[in-house]
Amino acid sequence: MSKPRMRARQAALSFSEKIKVLEKLRDRDRAIAASGLRAKAEKGDLTLPHLKRIK
Repeated sequence: MSKPRMRARQAALSFSEKIKVLEKLRDRDRAIAASGLRAKAEKGDLTLPHLKRIK
C-alpha cells in the first residue's frame, strides 16, 4: 500500500479506532523492549550485542 493511500486510510479512522492502533503499537514497543531485541545505547553509540566480536 502506498504512503498517501495509507495516510488517507489512517485519517479516515475514528478517534477510538486511532486509540486502539496506538495501544497496539505501545504494547508492541514494550514487548520488544522487554525481550531485549532493541539495540542498547553505549556511550552514545548504538551497538548490537549479537554482532560483537568474541575474544
